[in-house]
Amino acid sequence: MKKLSNKKKEERAYLRMVTSRMSCSEFDKLGRINIPQVLRTHAHLEKECTIVGAGEHIEIWDTAKWDAFYDEYDDQFDDLSERISENEE
Repeated sequence: MKKLSNKKKEERAYLRMVTSRMSCSEFDKLGRINIPQVLRTHAHLEKECTIVGAGEHIEIWDTAKWDAFYDEYDDQFDDLSERISENEE
């Protein structure tokens, strides 16, 4: 995001959308964080969540939605890997 320009309308809009719901959170005494309601609603987080490592950040998914995503792409993993490798050449 640091590479995006404030001079381009689409990039400004993207930055606003991504950062407008950011908030600081602290761990409680049990090591938990409270995810603000607006983000829980946006991500459809219900009771059970899954934390996924995604490069330099983490993602928090509703567990049922994560399982569905994973199942959808698990069978395609080898093909995805090949296509990405071809794009890097």
